[in-house]
Amino acid sequence: MSTSQSEAYSEAYEKYQEVLARTRSNDFPKSSAERSQLHALIEQTQHDLKSCTNATARILLEKALEFQESLFAPIRTLPAEIMYVIFKLIRDGNSGFIELTTDDYDGEFQCRGWIFQLTGICSHWREIILSSSSFWNHFELRGRVDVYSSKASGFGYMEACLKELLLRSGTTAPISLGVFFRGHSLKDSSGLFPTLDALSEQASRWREAKLCFIWSKHHLAHMLERVCSQITTFPALEVLEILSDHQTFEPGFYGTTFSHCPRLYTLTMSSYRLSDLFDLRNLTTLKIHTYVGHSFAALLQKCPLLETFELKRSISDSQSLEVPTILSISSPILHSSLTRLEILDINDRSPTGFWQHVSLPKLTRVRALMIGIERNRNRFDEFKTMLIDSQCILQRVDFIWYKNALNESLESLVQGIRISPQSHTHFVSESDNTHRKFNAVNGKPCQYCVGSETE
Repeated sequence: MSTSQSEAYSEAYEKYQEVLARTRSNDFPKSSAERSQLHALIEQTQHDLKSCTNATARILLEKALEFQESLFAPIRTLPAEIMYVIFKLIRDGNSGFIELTTDDYDGEFQCRGWIFQLTGICSHWREIILSSSSFWNHFELRGRVDVYSSKASGFGYMEACLKELLLRSGTTAPISLGVFFRGHSLKDSSGLFPTLDALSEQASRWREAKLCFIWSKHHLAHMLERVCSQITTFPALEVLEILSDHQTFEPGFYGTTFSHCPRLYTLTMSSYRLSDLFDLRNLTTLKIHTYVGHSFAALLQKCPLLETFELKRSISDSQSLEVPTILSISSPILHSSLTRLEILDINDRSPTGFWQHVSLPKLTRVRALMIGIERNRNRFDEFKTMLIDSQCILQRVDFIWYKNALNESLESLVQGIRISPQSHTHFVSESDNTHRKFNAVNGKPCQYCVGSETE
């Protein structure tokens, strides 16, 4: 590189660093005089760029020119309060979560999220974000406890990073968290426990909590134990999701951990026993994969405000004390809040009388799947009787007969159920990988839905 080229590079680099620092500090022109000075600097950079022959120096000058012109961008003049609102909209438009993960194979830790892209733009933006606790209270933790490598150092980094996030999130701002771990081995449990302990210590701030432990029941049990030792009530908890590969947990597994959640309105669980001590009094949405209990009515008694209920399957609970209670009910339990009901498996394993003693007059949407209608006819007839006796008028119906050879007309299977003539209704037969959709009026293929999936 010749002396003249070296000098050209040095001058270009110096100009680039100067304008870069000005951009990062959001040093935009605030007066007419400063704007004139910046225009003059831009013209000088344009002149230098035209006369520059050093390829590397040209790249620096092009970048410097871009930064100089960006100082006129209107967004730089917005006050911090407006920028805060804009950043919140960006967060809500993305997942909003900061992800803390360990690699499945070597346990290597990574921390990533939308927020780090914004903090790298300029010091002004970074200052706004760092000073706002609401940008640091959404995070997800993912990993595997039985990593193939003997190293579990990733959990140590995860713990340190989580504590930094919790520190930035303040002491009162509600927290939304997701915890997703899987693994068979107890080998690396000790490495993960401190991270779970740090989350448990903030349980009083949980607003949305999704806890998913696959092949890792002991981690869930440890977390519940620590939470229960920290608090007796969840003042902010609104959404709770507990998922596990375990079909059911033993009675008393949850203890009194979630017995007082006055703001809880959405609950999703892989399994739920009627004897589990959950605060369901203000619940509006309940989703259960496996319900262990003899009666739907007994469950509804605990959820007076429930609007949406989704159930995969129900099985009998040999240790339940609800049977005598249900048998003593002389009139149906009137539940006037439930409007949407989805049952994904009506079969002969469901408890006899599960749908008895229930009246749902406000029900408008029903989706039910039957695997083998003839084999499970008694259970379907119980479900159908509940719908008829409820005298509800359904606006949306999806009945799916899976792997069936229907021995009677579709009309007879739904006879007596009150379905609005204006309803959008599917009676679907899934047999031999074919789909036949019928409307509610005459059982003929629905011209609007043939070939499409049900909602």
